[in-house]
Amino acid sequence: MAETRHCGRYAMRGKGEIQSPRPSAWCREAFARLPHTAMEHRRRRDPTPLKWGSWAYVYPHRMNKQLRNRELRVAAYAVCVREEQILLARWVARDGAKKWTLPGGGMDHGEDPLDTVVREVEEETGYASEMTALLGLDTIRRQYPRRLGAFADFQGLRIVYEGRVTGGELRHETDGSTDLAAWHPLASVTGLERVELVDIGLELWRSRPPVGRVVRNGR
Repeated sequence: MAETRHCGRYAMRGKGEIQSPRPSAWCREAFARLPHTAMEHRRRRDPTPLKWGSWAYVYPHRMNKQLRNRELRVAAYAVCVREEQILLARWVARDGAKKWTLPGGGMDHGEDPLDTVVREVEEETGYASEMTALLGLDTIRRQYPRRLGAFADFQGLRIVYEGRVTGGELRHETDGSTDLAAWHPLASVTGLERVELVDIGLELWRSRPPVGRVVRNGR
């Protein structure tokens, strides 16, 4: 006799014949292997157990569209100042716009942020470096469109270190997110086309706030 498998609202025998709406042990085991991130978020808001047959149990990925739109990026950056000059890399946006930024970038999964910033400085500038102090943290939140009318609710967490060059030679990155690397006099930074992170990093470097945070927009 062909095995009957119950899943969600239907049970199938052979080639999909409907037998019964009751779930079986096979179905429970199958759902146990699914990612239940959305269900965990639901439980935090409402501890009432989900019942078999509810669409939220069978389709956890459809529970909360806003949760699926959320993106978190953790990145680490270096403020390297030498002889009244700061080391910057020129970032190239997707639309071709170019602005100077601190050398650094996103963490790989499982990577330590110190390893991240040392790796990124070498990739973008050619220099070997070491971090000498943790200056602080900064966070941004943005929304940008996706396909089919959806959007992404993006949050970026930036870890900012003070660093110093220990070796290597200045060079430009190829096939990356930046196209130039250069030392700029601190006095000329305000005249550069730059991202906000440059000013934040310099303020952290100059003021060394006890909580590691620059006040922006009164917050």
